[in-house]
Amino acid sequence: MLWLAFSLLSPPLSESGDAAKPTDMPRRGGRVSILITSSELAKLSSDTKTKWSLVMKVFTTGQVAKICKVAPRTVSKWFDSGRLKGYRIPGSQDRRIPREYLIKFLKEHGMPLGDLEDEAMAKVLLVGQDQLLIENLKRHLPAENSFKIQVAASGFEAGIQAESFHPDCIVVDYAIGRIDAQQICQNLRRNAEYSETIVIALLPDDGSQITVDRNHVNESFKKPFDVALLAERLRTLIGSRKELV
Repeated sequence: MLWLAFSLLSPPLSESGDAAKPTDMPRRGGRVSILITSSELAKLSSDTKTKWSLVMKVFTTGQVAKICKVAPRTVSKWFDSGRLKGYRIPGSQDRRIPREYLIKFLKEHGMPLGDLEDEAMAKVLLVGQDQLLIENLKRHLPAENSFKIQVAASGFEAGIQAESFHPDCIVVDYAIGRIDAQQICQNLRRNAEYSETIVIALLPDDGSQITVDRNHVNESFKKPFDVALLAERLRTLIGSRKELV
């Protein structure tokens, strides 16, 4: 039986979107490879291959067509007209579209990012009820700069939203109540799914002494603080973990 080293999330595809020969391609943080048989590779659905390719740096017109839910010839027209930037493979007519150009194209034309959203957007979940803080943070981290912010008013709401939103960072405003805020931070770290999620605590300026457990919180800001500084720190922390466009 022939076993093949297959790069999870990174199979090279032909112009039509079909799998070519397997390879072991690097991605951020190292290589993620699995072993499958050649017969198993042949059985993979085109949808699975497309999903596995979403973290690739370069896409074929076939992949772009599946992401945008249009015909491949439509993507070729976008490419040939110059609306969708990319390049041709030397010595062939095959087109390739770099990931950042595809995301930029989707944003400029108001098209949904779909499964690319987790890779393309920095997601921040703010747990708090300070409307001025919320609006200021959204102003400093607008969606057009690859940031998406959701708000939860309580720990219960935070738990529900975190499951569907998959935030890169959770900002917990201790103004919702010290005990509740500390419980949220502790529960996040106890959950393996959020063990690596960035957690930032916003501490109140009420004269009380609050000890922040660094096992539960990455960083803390004490009020009053400049929201622009918090926004810049979020850019740095999330940007060190994922490539934003």
